[in-house]
Amino acid sequence: MKHNVQELKIWSKAIELVVDVYKLTASFPKEEKYGLTSQIRKAAVSIPSNIAEGAARNTDRDFSYFLAISNGSSYEVMTQLIVSKKLNLITEEEAQPILQKLDEVQKMTWAFQSRLNKAALTISSLTSQVSCLFPHGRKYLKREDPQKSKSRADEQIAPGAGGY
Repeated sequence: MKHNVQELKIWSKAIELVVDVYKLTASFPKEEKYGLTSQIRKAAVSIPSNIAEGAARNTDRDFSYFLAISNGSSYEVMTQLIVSKKLNLITEEEAQPILQKLDEVQKMTWAFQSRLNKAALTISSLTSQVSCLFPHGRKYLKREDPQKSKSRADEQIAPGAGGY
């Protein structure tokens, strides 16, 4: 089931988070350009990117998988913000709003993922129940061509013996 990513609140929040991370890291020292600055920005961009990729997938199960990747990226950003604080690149006051937004995105991701997984389990359960009722699947649900079934029956009676 495809979702319209631009209508997803979780995606919008994640985009806001990326903008906040870019603004915060703009003041990082030049020597961190290819280090921590690059790392934290890539991880931040990965959050809404994976939400978008999951939303474009055909099943809720696939979407849930990409939400899990997105959540992993959010924990990367959290870790890199803590490292940035310990290196005195940012203050607690600068980090706190982003950490709060991260926490909100993580909670939304877990909740949405849980909902998708429940839906996938329900569909899986229904599929299992139908499989129990129809063990040979669609074989019994297909309409056969009467000509084909007659020729198969003839072959089963006496192959090559004239029919009887």
